[in-house]
Amino acid sequence: MSYFKLFQRFQEQTTEKIEILDYKKGEIVIQQDGKPEYVYILLVGGIKVYHSNSKGQNFLFGIFEKDEIFGELEVQVQTPFFNSVCCIRDSKVARITHTTYKNWLKSDPEFALYVNKKLCTKIANSSWRMVEYNFFPLEYHVLKYLVDASDNLEALEFLFNKQDMTHYLGSNPRSINRILKQFSDEGMIEGNKNRMIILDKEMIRKRILSYL
Repeated sequence: MSYFKLFQRFQEQTTEKIEILDYKKGEIVIQQDGKPEYVYILLVGGIKVYHSNSKGQNFLFGIFEKDEIFGELEVQVQTPFFNSVCCIRDSKVARITHTTYKNWLKSDPEFALYVNKKLCTKIANSSWRMVEYNFFPLEYHVLKYLVDASDNLEALEFLFNKQDMTHYLGSNPRSINRILKQFSDEGMIEGNKNRMIILDKEMIRKRILSYL
């Protein structure tokens, strides 16, 4: 099951109006500190989720291209949105009011269970990410980023943004450039400003395991 399939089923069953919105690359779907009136489901495209501090520095929480819901936490507890959500490519998004979302949860146990499962996964991943930052070197984090960005090394070529990577890892561009060059010299990857190619995924897996 996926949010897309669950949403299609809900559309067929409900009489409530649901907006399907088209966003261009670079457009903001959710603005940090905004009022939580809607829940959003990514139907087509890709988004990045990030938090900005008072100095204008961004912390990237992740890049998502499928099966993603966002805004569900803030809508439930009625607190301002903690993160901003920006489209990294042209996207189609379902925008669901707070009331409709609550009715959907009540009327569809499978949907409610799926939301809970995905939420637990997010919490577990965040907890593990905190442990990784405290115990593993930057080289490990760059490797993990490449694994995540390539859908667990299934996509051997993918869009790549070094600035997003820097924000996600909380490091500086010089250190990341040094590690990427090292990986390139070793024949693991090949990249430019916009795309990354995985050349040897087995070597990447072995290198990650060497830290565990």
